[in-house]
Amino acid sequence: MKRIFASKKALATYPFAIVSSFVFSILFFCLICSGKTENIVPGLMGFLFFFSLFCFLLLSLNRSACIIWVEDGIVKRKGLIRGFYKECPISSIKKVTLHHIHRQGTFIYLVDDSTEEYKKLSPIRKDSYICFKKTRKNLEFLSEFWQGGIQE
Repeated sequence: MKRIFASKKALATYPFAIVSSFVFSILFFCLICSGKTENIVPGLMGFLFFFSLFCFLLLSLNRSACIIWVEDGIVKRKGLIRGFYKECPISSIKKVTLHHIHRQGTFIYLVDDSTEEYKKLSPIRKDSYICFKKTRKNLEFLSEFWQGGIQE
């Protein structure tokens, strides 16, 4: 059972930003705890900003770098940390399309019949089509279970 990441770029860049925002939120928390009254408001504002950025980046990493694999004739997707789970039987895949997302590259979408049309191209929605970045390795993964063509 071969597993791929939807986007290795997200897997490489997000952890640095997550650690940085966490460190800054700790520094601003220490500023709040310093005991000086003139540091409370800027410390609280900085802490809230960097902690909310930390939470946002953590959720984004979970969805952007999700894990995709095929098991028993079903394509499965799971978030890197937890959640974001979806199954798509190979028999329900109607077509495979390519879609270019600005500044992120070209993604391969497995278009099935169980996802509503307006939700199809949003890779961060839980009920969107299963998608992954178009790379040589991911095309090899796709060819293991899909013999049809790829629409552009």
